[in-house]
Amino acid sequence: MPAWNEALGLPRPWDQQWSLRIQQVLAFESDLLEYPDLFEGSHVVNRLTESIMDGARAELEQVLAMGGVVAAVESGYLKNALVGSLARRRGRLESGADVVVGVNRFVETEPSPLTAAGAAPVEQVNADVEAQAVAAVRAWREGRDADEVATALAQLRTLARTGANLMPSTLACVRAGVTNRRVGGRASRGVR
Repeated sequence: MPAWNEALGLPRPWDQQWSLRIQQVLAFESDLLEYPDLFEGSHVVNRLTESIMDGARAELEQVLAMGGVVAAVESGYLKNALVGSLARRRGRLESGADVVVGVNRFVETEPSPLTAAGAAPVEQVNADVEAQAVAAVRAWREGRDADEVATALAQLRTLARTGANLMPSTLACVRAGVTNRRVGGRASRGVR
């Protein structure tokens, strides 16, 4: 789910479709579903790898037989091979034999929340609400025990230099109310 929607909880239709498209790309464009145990030294994967290697070796032999890559470029062989390969690929795409999600299959779409027409579903925080939240954090900070915060931070910094377990001092920082310094869109380094 896209980061801008994570805080809102349930995904919108556009986010659901985005996730579905990723699954469809894996299923239809990677051939992942056609072969059962891909990750356990499958003879199918080994055969496919050998096939790719055999094709690459045959192509290299062809280029070497022509006198090397410079001769293959000058004769037009490499350009013709590339153009022919792309033409065959395009033909497979246009016929539907090869699937590219969003190009020749699964092309219907929900409006994107990133475009002007679909921007309304993106959560916009009212400036007054943000100002109230900033004021509340500042008031809370002023009400905590500054000595306890300083002690907890000093302990955390000391342990961080030693490589010791930081969890107990991190929890002490939480109990003391240590916060990140980012408030109201402004950021400064460190914590307090």
